[in-house]
Amino acid sequence: MGGLTALLRFIPNLGVLVTAALLLVVSAVTLDDPMLMLVVPVGYILLNTLVGVFLEPVIHGYRLRVNPVIVFVSIFFWGWLWGAIGVLIAVPLMTVILVVLSHVPAMRPIYQVLAR
Repeated sequence: MGGLTALLRFIPNLGVLVTAALLLVVSAVTLDDPMLMLVVPVGYILLNTLVGVFLEPVIHGYRLRVNPVIVFVSIFFWGWLWGAIGVLIAVPLMTVILVVLSHVPAMRPIYQVLAR
């Protein structure tokens, strides 16, 4: 189950839902209490949400040499502006903006503020 979970993690959103559904089926087969059956998939979704909202932006910010605060602000801004779609495209959009800023000489000071 762990290997399948790792592979499904590469499919955004759908992989998490499929994994949670599989975990629900496994817990329904092995556990008797309906409340306990929900603990495993809900726990997985909560853990995955924490990783996606906090850990991954920090890692992307470090790897792309972007200030992690800027990554968080970008996620919140695009999420506020476009909702769930904005949250999904916030980090790639921030990457594109930083590449453009780094290649335009007039925008270089803004890039230096946003980058580490």
